Formats: sequence, structure tokens, C-alpha cells
Amino acid sequence: SITNIASFRDLSASSQKALRKLKSRSKIGTGILGLTVLSGAFVAGNDAGHAYNDWPYFAGEVIPEQIWMDALGIRNVFENTALVQFDHRMLAYTTLATVAGIAGTARFNAATWKVVQPATKRALYAMYGVTLAQVGLGIATLMMYVPVELGVAHQGGALTLWTCGLWLVHTLKYVR
Repeated sequence: SITNIASFRDLSASSQKALRKLKSRSKIGTGILGLTVLSGAFVAGNDAGHAYNDWPYFAGEVIPEQIWMDALGIRNVFENTALVQFDHRMLAYTTLATVAGIAGTARFNAATWKVVQPATKRALYAMYGVTLAQVGLGIATLMMYVPVELGVAHQGGALTLWTCGLWLVHTLKYVR
């Protein structure tokens, strides 16, 4: 396994390139995850989880009717229940797709997987598993009208997932 810069430099050019891609994608994925967590704070702050409790729809619509209120202007992004919840759901789907893509391309690319250190593999598996659990918990929380216990568990899951993302990026610090 690779644990330092010197051993990274001993890898073939294609392996170095594959690890650089993994590191870059992991940073991007963790950034998207951070935006998703931030958007969740607006959902909680606006009690937006108490509206649109059907999934995958918003009161039977693909896009909620009240997604934009002219009187709010740019404040729609922070204060409009429909837009806040829509943004959080779309970011959650994007996070899920991004994490699945990162994990899948790393796992099923032999050039990458054979040179990735065990800690990175564990971080990838953890991030993917926690992402799946977090999405499921978010849907359950929404559909059950946000019982406090599930809401708190979903917020705790966000911190766990954020930690997994930071762990993954940290395990790739040797990649230059």
C-alpha cells in the first residue's frame, strides 16, 4: 500500500493519474456533500420538513407550485419552504450520485483499486454506506412528518457523512 509521497512517485504514470482523479473527485464530492448539509440547515430552520411529505413528489407535483415567490426575491433561497426543500432533495440526489460514482469508479477500475491504500478503501465503503443510509433516513423522516427522533438522527447522519467525506479526502493527502 502507498502511505507516503516517495512510494506514490514510484507508481506508474497511469496509477498516479488514476489516484489524482480519485483525489479530485473526492474533494468535489465532499464539497457537494457540504452544500447538501448546509441546505439541510435551511430545511430545519424553516420547518420545511413539515411540508411536502410525499416522496418523490411535492404535493403530487414534480416541482412544487410555490417554488418561487416574487415578494421574497433572492430570499426564496433561504426562506421559501418549497424551494428550500426542493434544493435539499436535489442536492441529496446529487450527493448520492456523486458518492456512488466515486466509489464505483474507484472500485471497478483495477488500475486505481490495486494501488489505493486500505484506509482509503474503508473510507470509500463507509461514505457510500452512510450516504445510502442517510438518504433512506431522510426520506423516512420526511414521510413520517419529522418526528424529533428521526430529525435528530438525520442531522447526526449528516455529521457522520461529512466526517466520512473528510476522512476520504484525508486518506488521499499523499497524492500529489
